[in-house]
Parts: sequence; C-alpha cells; structure tokens
Amino acid sequence: MQETEIPDSEVERSLFDADAVLDAVLIRGFLPNVHVVHPGVLRFAPATGGEVIEGRQPGPLLAQMIERIRARYSIQFRPVDASPARARRIRVQLSEAARKKYPNAVVRARGSYYSADPL
Repeated sequence: MQETEIPDSEVERSLFDADAVLDAVLIRGFLPNVHVVHPGVLRFAPATGGEVIEGRQPGPLLAQMIERIRARYSIQFRPVDASPARARRIRVQLSEAARKKYPNAVVRARGSYYSADPL
C-alpha cells in the first residue's frame, strides 16, 4: 500500500515538467487488492500519453508493453510562451484519411501542457 503526502496535482505537474510519459504494468493476483497501486497511476498514465496494462502474467505483459512503446511515434511542437504559466489544452487526432487507412490505430497523447513564462 502506498501512502504519500504529495498532492496528485504536484505529481502530475512534475511529470509534465519532466516531459515524461508514464506507462504502467499492473500485476493482478487471484484476489482483488485495489490498495496495492496508488489510484493516481490510472490517471497519470493516460494524462501523459502513456497507458496501463493489467494482468496476471508479468512476462507477457512486459513484452506487450515494450512492443507498444517501440511502435510509438513522437510529435514535437513549440509551445506558446505566455504569462501567466498555466495548463494549456491540446488535442491530437488522426485525419479522416489516416483513420480510413489505419482503422485500428489508437492515439494516446497528453491532453495538456504547462506553458512557460516568457524570459
């Protein structure tokens, strides 16, 4: 069981500041134990463009996660320098032509970033 005094908002901000993508492999036993993993992981992973996969067999899950990471693309953009520094929303999606060509594609992307104050 994990206990922390750090607010989830601070953890999320630190992940964004580090430009990190959080992926998690959750190993579930035969008896449900919802207190083993901090529930924030289930929120932080998608917020950073990552994902969570769950199951009972660690080896195949880890292999699956590595394959998913290897299949990713990165898109870079120049964020807006604006004052005050605050969260800015973004949306990443496939064009209609790309959706038709790759109907099973899944887009995972963070939904916001923190703008920096101009220097």
